[in-house]
Amino acid sequence: MPGETPSVDRKVGVSDKDKIIAKDYSNRSYFVRKVSQIPEPMVGLALGIASMSTLYNNTYEHLELYGRDTADIVAGLFALSGALVIFVYSFKAIYCWSLVAKCFYCPTDSAVFPVIGMVFMTGGAGIQPFAPKAAQGLWYTGLVLYTGLTANFFYRNRRCHPWRMSWTDIRDTTVPLLMIPFVGIELGTVSSKTIDVTFDDQDLATDFIGEACFMVGTLGALCIMPPTMARLFFGEPL
Repeated sequence: MPGETPSVDRKVGVSDKDKIIAKDYSNRSYFVRKVSQIPEPMVGLALGIASMSTLYNNTYEHLELYGRDTADIVAGLFALSGALVIFVYSFKAIYCWSLVAKCFYCPTDSAVFPVIGMVFMTGGAGIQPFAPKAAQGLWYTGLVLYTGLTANFFYRNRRCHPWRMSWTDIRDTTVPLLMIPFVGIELGTVSSKTIDVTFDDQDLATDFIGEACFMVGTLGALCIMPPTMARLFFGEPL
């Protein structure tokens, strides 16, 4: 009602004025209707595919099933496939922004978007043998994207103060999505070792960033894991 004080959703700690009402795309063109149905977890699929490039680069010697050249080609194809999935999702951001914004401005769903930066980082590692400079640019672009989108995640959760909440409240408001920004960034550690080859193993900045990614991911996961597991076994259903 006009003039009414916005209510607060205690589970996510945001007021109603911060939420966006998505537009109705049912009367738009066939293409836009299909694009509007693309789910946000699709970026997670992109990350999984792109991450296979790192897996092939790290295991080809041990499996002895294929040579270096074959491993590079397969890794590059996985990286390009992950990029293609992100490209497809970008149409939703262009044509149906209000639907994306509902997740982008949501404290919990916004945890999905840092995955986009991780795709850039792992994809850059996948194309490193073919385009070292482009790989370097993609890796650092992914790092910037991850930092910005993770900052957005924390900003959307700015009204949540765990130190003022009881253990029961923390347990019942924690969802597995909150682990994504922390666990996924550890891919930056793995991919940084591949990007290092671009600099003949002399780029100390990349080594430092890779180690920092590991520490941030590990400490964040250690903080989120206990309430997540407690909710799974003792709290409200997820």
